[in-house]
Amino acid sequence: MIFGIIGGMAEYFQIDSTVLRIIFLVIASLSGFVPGIMAYFLSFFIVPNK
Repeated sequence: MIFGIIGGMAEYFQIDSTVLRIIFLVIASLSGFVPGIMAYFLSFFIVPNK
């Protein structure tokens, strides 16, 4: 909800954003949070605005 990255991805893949956020949190927690958070912030700069 910070930059809208996961919401935009959910809209693109036509799935519920809550489900995608839960999946992201599970993957981020299993990887130690740092890689997941880094990927989230990098995607903020890479993904174009709507």
